[in-house]
Amino acid sequence: MIQKTRVISLICSALFLTCLGGHLHAVGDSDPQIEFSFLSGPYLGQEPPGENPGIFALGIVCTGRYVLNAVFSPDLKEFYFSTMDADKTYSILQMREIEGRWTRPRIAPFSGTFSDADPFITPDGKKLLFPSDRPLSEGGEGADGYNIWVVDRTDSGWTDPSPLGPDINLPGGIEIYPSLTRDGTLYFSSDRKGGRGSGDIYRSRRINGRHARPENLGKAVNTPSREFDAFIAPDESYLIFSSDRRGHGLGKSDLYISFRKGEEKWTQAVNMGPLFNSRQSEFAPIVTPDGKYLFFTSTRLGQGDIYWVDAAVLDRYRPGKEGS
Repeated sequence: MIQKTRVISLICSALFLTCLGGHLHAVGDSDPQIEFSFLSGPYLGQEPPGENPGIFALGIVCTGRYVLNAVFSPDLKEFYFSTMDADKTYSILQMREIEGRWTRPRIAPFSGTFSDADPFITPDGKKLLFPSDRPLSEGGEGADGYNIWVVDRTDSGWTDPSPLGPDINLPGGIEIYPSLTRDGTLYFSSDRKGGRGSGDIYRSRRINGRHARPENLGKAVNTPSREFDAFIAPDESYLIFSSDRRGHGLGKSDLYISFRKGEEKWTQAVNMGPLFNSRQSEFAPIVTPDGKYLFFTSTRLGQGDIYWVDAAVLDRYRPGKEGS
């Protein structure tokens, strides 16, 4: 059972260790001199990967603690990721580039009380969506499941979270991993009734300023197994997601890719193979706002780590390409 209050999580997050110039400092340390003064430049100043995935920001983000998700703002000056505690509750952490230097990871201002994960920033940078088990009504008990919430960017920071509408968030359901196109179409994962398996991927068009009733993406993407953590390209041309379908994968859950074919159809999803997938779990794919890198999470080393790779490798999977 997921805890609804997170005192333990806050304590653990305050002790989250980060490597700094050969020394270890705890996130949340109030000493103003302890900053990531050596971290500058795009992508936390990390050396770009090639066409083989590598761990992102080793000793800075990936420190031996379970981390997942990797989200940059469109201007690449903010970075968000999630951490999982021993009780399987989550917090969203934030890093910012200020005057050319990256700050330490801190719990995002809208997170830290309930279980929050899977942040996604809209292509225009004005909204951040995330699933949470917080109560849907003020003063209510924690939600029996996860719902998708949104915060809006203002001159003073992010607003308080508000839930998406009842067509997206169903009572007692699990709605996770929001991803939006440039025109506002929402893709997400849900265990709602009427799906093909224990979890499916859905799409909700934005019509007259509101998200319409979600549509199941159908059998080219969804199976009797579980499909989840879907990233949709900003132009809606391709979809990368995770699935634990048996007899087709390399591990506990693998990354798959499907390309849009016409207005409503998708190519049959294909496993992305050993370049990405291991005997363990791969999930949480996302391509950076500039289209240069694909990030994903893997447990191949025993805990969750964030990996990144040159997004040019995605071209190998396009229909008609050799090996696709």
